[in-house]
Amino acid sequence: MTDNSPKKYSSQDAKQWVDLYGDRLYRYALSRINKVEVAQDLVQETFLSAFKAREQYRGEASEFSWLISILKNKIMDFLRAKYKTRSSEQINIDDLSVDHLFKMAQRECHKKSPSNWIPNPNELLEKKEFWKIFEMCLGKLAAVGAQAFTMREVEHMNVKEICNILGITTSNLYVLLHRARSLLRDCIDTHWIKA
Repeated sequence: MTDNSPKKYSSQDAKQWVDLYGDRLYRYALSRINKVEVAQDLVQETFLSAFKAREQYRGEASEFSWLISILKNKIMDFLRAKYKTRSSEQINIDDLSVDHLFKMAQRECHKKSPSNWIPNPNELLEKKEFWKIFEMCLGKLAAVGAQAFTMREVEHMNVKEICNILGITTSNLYVLLHRARSLLRDCIDTHWIKA
């Protein structure tokens, strides 16, 4: 028979979380947010929330799984707040017609054709240098495009969930993903394949 009562944590136990899980949580947050200060703040908020809720933790999942789920919620809250208050200086994709967006995308596609990648893409994935270039290229994208790409291609989130978080329509998301993929391909082509 298992004991479902919450584990009793002391403040010393909670301090060990930082040593045990801090780096992994920070890397996770940084890969999603791409800003050092924000990632650090979100990890700190995660530890604070976990410490406050330590009496409710029942041990049904590992401590790391529990902490990462808190961090994911913190990241989602941050993104929701960020995209709800996005500045009016940015182009509002909702104001553009779908036909106009497709014509823009078509013009971009026909400007130049992508070069052939001679190395096997599977081999590239295993090289650290590739990931450095990929992160640099991802950082060059507009924030909303980088987030959309990361949520869809790295996190494998569904379209509806991404649209809710970013406050955009499905059509807008597909345009953002198309642009992000095209720009990433060009950037990787320039800085990795042809370098």
